[in-house]
Amino acid sequence: MLKFLIMHDSKLILLLQKLPKKFFKRLGQATASPYFTKKADLPTFYEFLKSYYPLFDPQKITYEAAHQYVFPNKKFDKKEVGYLMSDLMKLTERLLAIEKMEEDAIMKELYLLDIFNEWNLDKAFNKTFKDALKVLEQSNSKESQYFYWNYSLNVRENIFFDRQKKHLVDNSIQKAMDNLDLFYFAQKLKYCCEMVNRQKVVASEYEIHLMDEILNYLKDNPLAEEPIIAIYSTYLHLGKAIKENEDNEKNKKPEDRLLINEKERNYFKQLNHLLHQYIHLFSRGEAKGMFILLSNYCVRKIHKGLHEFEKDLFTIYQTMLEQDLVLENNYISPWSYMNIITLGVRINLEWTEKFIHSYSEFLSPNFKENAYNYNLAYLYFSQKKYDDAMSLLNKVVYNDVFYNCEARALLMRIYYKKEETSLLSALAESFRIYLRRNKIITDKRKTLYLNFIKSMSRLDRIIRGDNKILEKLYSDVQNTTQVYNREWILNEIEAKMKRRSMG
Repeated sequence: MLKFLIMHDSKLILLLQKLPKKFFKRLGQATASPYFTKKADLPTFYEFLKSYYPLFDPQKITYEAAHQYVFPNKKFDKKEVGYLMSDLMKLTERLLAIEKMEEDAIMKELYLLDIFNEWNLDKAFNKTFKDALKVLEQSNSKESQYFYWNYSLNVRENIFFDRQKKHLVDNSIQKAMDNLDLFYFAQKLKYCCEMVNRQKVVASEYEIHLMDEILNYLKDNPLAEEPIIAIYSTYLHLGKAIKENEDNEKNKKPEDRLLINEKERNYFKQLNHLLHQYIHLFSRGEAKGMFILLSNYCVRKIHKGLHEFEKDLFTIYQTMLEQDLVLENNYISPWSYMNIITLGVRINLEWTEKFIHSYSEFLSPNFKENAYNYNLAYLYFSQKKYDDAMSLLNKVVYNDVFYNCEARALLMRIYYKKEETSLLSALAESFRIYLRRNKIITDKRKTLYLNFIKSMSRLDRIIRGDNKILEKLYSDVQNTTQVYNREWILNEIEAKMKRRSMG
C-alpha cells in the first residue's frame, strides 16, 4: 500500500483553514499580482488548494497531488512543493498584517506622519495630523490604548516642531509625557489588578513591583481622575483594605471578627459607582474584565456569609447582560447561566424564570439540554413545585459528571422536602458509591458532596423535636465549610427545631 506525504497538519494548511472566505479570495488575487509576488507557479498552487478550501481533506491534500497539479510533467520532488508552501505562507502573513494595519486608522496615520516628517512634507503632515486627531476625538474609548495613541501623536508632533527650528513655545513634549504617564499607570494598574485577583483564585505568587508607590503617587493627583485609573486604583485600594482588615482580626475570636469594615465597604461602593458611571468609555473586553473583578469580590464575600452582597452581585449580572458582556461568540457559558440563576432565585423569581427561557437559546448545543432542564428544575424546587422539578431532572443526561452530581444533590433535597425517606436513603447510597468510584471528580469536590450526603442522611433520620441532636448536627455543619449546600442544610435544621417549639 502506497503511503502519501500528507500536508494537512502543516502550518500553512492550519492557517488557511482559519481564513474567512473573502480573505481567502483576496489571497488568490495577490498570488497573481506582481506587486506581491513574482513566483510564477504560486497562482497554480493556490488553485490546487482552492478546490479543497476550507476543509482540506487530508486524503487529498498531499505533496504528491500538489506536485502533480503544479508540475504535471516533472518527477516528484517534495522540496518544490515545500518552497511553494513557504512562499504562500509568507504572502498570507503579509496580507494579514496589512489588513490588520488598515483596520487601525491611527496606526496607518502614524506611519504616514513618520514618512512626511522624514520627507519634510509639512502640508501633508498637518493634514494627516488633523485627521488622526479627529479619529481619536470620535472614539468613545478611554482605555490605556487611547493614551498610547495620543502619546504617539504627540511624539511625532514634537519631532515636527523640533524640525522647524523655531524659537517658540510648544507643549507637544509635555503632552507626550502626560499621555505616556496615563498609558503606563492605566496599563500597570490593570495588570496589578489581574495579578491580585489571580492570587485569590489559584496558588500563585506574583512579584507586583511599584504598586504601592504608584497608588501613593496618585493620591490627590489629577491623573487619578481619569476613569480607567480611578477604577483600577480603587480596586487595588479595596484589596489593601481587605488585607488590612484580615490582619487586624487575626488575634480575635471568630465570633468577634468583622467580615467587612467601613473602609472596605466604602471602596466597594466607590468602585461599583465608578464602573456603572463610566462603563460606556471602555471596549466590551475591557468592560467585561472590570465587572468580573467586581463580581469576584462579591462572590468571595457571599461565600464568607455576607449575604448583603447578593443584591449587589445580582445588579452586576443584570448590568453585564444589558451591556452584552456575558455572551462570547454568541454563546453563554453554562456556568455563567447557572450562577445567574442560582443567585436570581433568591432575589427575583419572575425575572429569573424569564432569563432561564430567553437565554437558553444562547447555550451551546453540547450543554443546552442538561443546563436548561437542571436550572429550570432548580427554579421549580425554589418555588416548591417538587413534582415538576423531578420531572425535569429525569431529563438530565447523566453522562455529564457535573450535571450528574448536581441533579442527584437537588433530587436528594426534593426527597427530603417531600419526606420520601426510603427514596432519599437509596439515592444517598447510590450517590456515595458513584462518588467513590469516579476518578474524574476532584477530591475537594468529592468531600463537599460526601459531607452533604452525610448531613442530609443524619437530618432525615432525626425525629422532629429532638433538639439536642439537631443542635449537635447544626454545630457540626456550621463548623466546616466543606459541605455542599451548607446554608440550605443549616436553614433546614433550624426549621426542624422551630417546628417542635411551635408544636
